[in-house]
Order: sequence, then structure tokens, then C-alpha cells
Amino acid sequence: MLLQSCASFDKNVMNPYKLDKSNVEELNGLFEIIQIDYDSVYKKYNKNLWVRNNFYKQIDRKLLKDTLHLDSLKSYKFGLEIIKENKIKVSYIENDTVFRERILKTKLKKDGYLYLKNKNTKCILVPFIAGALDVNRIRLGKNINGNLIFDYSNNRSGAFLLIIFLDSRTRKNRLEYKKIQ
Repeated sequence: MLLQSCASFDKNVMNPYKLDKSNVEELNGLFEIIQIDYDSVYKKYNKNLWVRNNFYKQIDRKLLKDTLHLDSLKSYKFGLEIIKENKIKVSYIENDTVFRERILKTKLKKDGYLYLKNKNTKCILVPFIAGALDVNRIRLGKNINGNLIFDYSNNRSGAFLLIIFLDSRTRKNRLEYKKIQ
């Protein structure tokens, strides 16, 4: 239970459109890969700098090596489809062709967000001996315009021979993706 609060979300962040069992399928659709809005420490920089940390990279959860290479000459989108009450299908789309599909476990919570259960806790090497522990939480929502809200919270902490060396702050960001269909 120690990890439960490592990468939690702020309780006071307003949910603009609460999801429940009757309307969760409103998340189904096709979305642009480049976010239209974001709320993070990177807001003072050019938006293109933040594009590298996109929806695909957060869902993939590759910590040591990025296995998904995006070509800047191609166009990318992603699709979401609620399959069951506790599963969602994510389609990776390149130039209008699906090149990967993933089924992820989800949980609809009382706060009106759909939480992804996507290997939330991962180890990098041997945590606290010579490595780190990475905790990532992701939740999906919808704004009043129908666009996707993508909140994620990340906490990474580590040590070498029990001497803590990694900054263990929690980073919380909210991205918004435009719904195409």
C-alpha cells in the first residue's frame, strides 16, 4: 500500500464532464496525436517541444528504450473503443492505417474518470540497490467540447546501494486531444 499514494491525482482538480456506466462510451472515437492543450511546467516552452511526450509514449510504458519510432513525415492518430465495462481498445493509426492495437484494463471510478490499469508500477534495474521504481497513473475523461482529457501522474524514485539519488517528486500533467470522429 506504500505505492498507492506515490502518483496520486489532485482531489481538487475539476472534472468538466463526469463519466458513468451510461455515458462512458462517449470516449469512443478517433483523436489527433498532437495535443491541443496541456497543463504542465512545459507550457512556457514551445508546444512542439512537448509533442515528444505524446499519448503513444505514455500508453507504451517503455522505460529504458523507446521502441515506438514516429516519422515526422507521416500523420498519426489514435482511436479509443470501450469494449466492456473494464476494457478499452487503443488503436495506433499511421497515415489512416492501423499499425497496432492494444486492449487495456480500465476502471470507472466515482470521480467520473476512466482509469487505465497499464502496468502502473515498473522497475528499472534493481530498485533501491541500483535502480529505480517508476509509478505512473493515467485517467481519461471528456471535456464539454467532446475532446479527450488525458491526465497522468508519474513518480520515479531510486537509489544506489540504498543512497537515494533520484528526484522523487511527482509530476502531474493534463493533456487534451481533439476528437476527429
